[in-house]
Amino acid sequence: MRKGMKPSMRPRKRYVAFRVYCDDRIEKEEFIRSLWGEATAFFGEERAAELNLWVMDYHPETGTGFLVCRHDRLEVVRGALGLVGRIGGRRAGIGVLGVSGTVKSLKRKFLNKVEKFKEEKGKIDFEGDAFNLVRSHGEFIDAVPERDELKARLKEQNRRFIGLTRKDIGW
Repeated sequence: MRKGMKPSMRPRKRYVAFRVYCDDRIEKEEFIRSLWGEATAFFGEERAAELNLWVMDYHPETGTGFLVCRHDRLEVVRGALGLVGRIGGRRAGIGVLGVSGTVKSLKRKFLNKVEKFKEEKGKIDFEGDAFNLVRSHGEFIDAVPERDELKARLKEQNRRFIGLTRKDIGW
């Protein structure tokens, strides 16, 4: 009777908590397709397969999740996450929230502390221009300019908001 590989012989793993930053909702399949597409395009199929990369959990509502990889390929996986600039044809970015050796500590340390954006109403003045507040997340604020020229510039860049921090506006 075969029992499988002894625990001491198995490759060690690392669990990586991440957050997808995008204005639109990103589904799990779109995220996986983009991540693997960038990893194979940059590293090649053989090296990408060596990562033992697997998305274990992803929540489209919050844009958070975690994946597992080989412990000795962690920095390469972080690089692959940084390469993703578009998901499903939409601009997006992926930030690493943290790394752990167990799923339990990963969830306790990083995934239970993720805040959602909260809706904001009001007006602010930034460098002589008026902006309407849209939403905030900790130190970060998204605002829409009132001036048509600035709105046109944002539209040219495929952006809906301008990103500011509380320091920028003196809060």
